[in-house]
Parts: sequence; C-alpha cells; structure tokens
Amino acid sequence: MPAHLAPAVLILLAGLLISVGGFLGPETKDVDMDDDSTIPALS
Repeated sequence: MPAHLAPAVLILLAGLLISVGGFLGPETKDVDMDDDSTIPALS
C-alpha cells in the first residue's frame, strides 16, 4: 500500500470501529431512541 494512503485507511478503520463499538456498547443496548415522552416540549 502506498504510504500516502495509509493515514486515510487508518482513519476510516478507526471511524468504523468507533461506530460499531458505540452501537454494540452497553450504554445504548436498552435505550429506546423512538420514545419522545422524555423530550420536553418547546414553548
């Protein structure tokens, strides 16, 4: 692999791993993102 492409590949790989980790993490495992009852209404 050319040396000038290595940083871009590493940045893409890191972004993918962070996204997958956030999706599978325990903090977001049981959260219902469609529940609007906890969002206060704007006046």
